[in-house]
This record gives sequence, C-alpha cells and structure tokens, in this order.
Amino acid sequence: MRRLLVANRGEIALRIFRACHEEDVETVAVVAPDDRGSLHARSADRTVEIASYLDPAEHVRAAREAHADAVRGVAGRKRCVRGKATLSLC
Repeated sequence: MRRLLVANRGEIALRIFRACHEEDVETVAVVAPDDRGSLHARSADRTVEIASYLDPAEHVRAAREAHADAVRGVAGRKRCVRGKATLSLC
C-alpha cells in the first residue's frame, strides 16, 4: 500500500497519519468545507474536499480522486458500497 485515505478526523486521524508516515505510506485526509484548516487536514500529505462526512459515496469519490490504494473507514459505521470494488477497506 502506497496511499491511504483516512475517513476519520481528530486524534484518531492523527494517530493513523503518524503510523503511516513511519511506514512511508502517503496519507490523504477528507475535509468538509468548514474543516479545511483543521489539524487533521494540515497533518495529511494531501487533502480532498467532500460535501459531507456522512455520505459514503463522497468518501469513495475522494479515494478515487486521490488514487488511494485503501480507505481507513470510520469505526462503528458499517456501510457497503455496491458495485465493482476497486478499493481496499481497512
């Protein structure tokens, strides 16, 4: 894995970013318009703006736009995306 999209914010995202950087994995943060300057957005290697954190299709779109190899989803939320799978969920 070379690039991971992290669908978390706050301390969880920062911990994931640190671990990824230690393993030379590039990180991508998703950010809503009002979160552009947030710490998780500034800590990622790259950011992709999404319309809503609650819309799983936006996360998939962002992952594809960023050419992410995998998506680190939000804990406690189980959602399925129907159709051809091109991304790994971790």
